[in-house]
Amino acid sequence: SAVSDKAAPGLCSIIISAVGMIGGIWMDIDGLGGVLKKAADVLPFYHGVTLARMPFGDTLSGISSHLMMTIGFGTAFYALAVAIFTSRMKKDLS
Repeated sequence: SAVSDKAAPGLCSIIISAVGMIGGIWMDIDGLGGVLKKAADVLPFYHGVTLARMPFGDTLSGISSHLMMTIGFGTAFYALAVAIFTSRMKKDLS
């Protein structure tokens, strides 16, 4: 709803690649450190990947912080999506 149907595929590809790198899907963020680690700690992607990997590890310690970060961002993005969609729908009807 936020971009045109012609811009969506390119934008989605960029977002998927950025999320994969910042989330630590293809590389170990903890080993990199620096700015990338700080960005990963602030954004929900790293926390979501960590949650997905926890059942395969030997510990579930720290699950609450990762879960709260993921739920918080999910709720915020859901509210933003509803607001954008509602705004676009009202604009299209008038």
